[in-house]
This record gives sequence, structure tokens and C-alpha cells, in this order.
Amino acid sequence: MVPIEYVLGMKMISIREQDLKDIGAIIKYKDFHSPFKTFEDLRKLGFDTIDFSVLLEGFSHAYGMEWLEEFFKENQEKLKGYY
Repeated sequence: MVPIEYVLGMKMISIREQDLKDIGAIIKYKDFHSPFKTFEDLRKLGFDTIDFSVLLEGFSHAYGMEWLEEFFKENQEKLKGYY
């Protein structure tokens, strides 16, 4: 059986509409709060072609658009390294 983090990475690759909802559900279930750390952990699992914006969309499904807006405000400089 694969860890749920691996399933998260696979869903980020397929990116269907249902996958985005599932990505948010996994993020919330695992209580992930740092897109940066989650992204790096997924890369360590071998998902080195995933799109950071897909992960951010998953976080918005998990915690809402207000959370995402606040995240962007607080991390403008750091985000430049991901785009």
C-alpha cells in the first residue's frame, strides 16, 4: 500500500476536476499547512514535474480562498522562486 502523500502526488499529475477536490481533502486530512514543505516532500517522493500552482489550488480547496489570499500576501518574495 502506498502512503497517502504518494496518492496526493499522483492526483496532482492527473489534475482532473475531482482530483483537485481530492487534493484538498488529502491536504486537510493530513493537516498540511505549508505548501512549500508539502511541495518539497512530494519532490522527495519523485514527483519532480508537479506544478506548484496545482498544489496551491488544492490548499484553497482545503482551507478556502481567504487562506490562499493571506498566504500570497505573506509569501510574495518566497513565491517568486516557484514561478
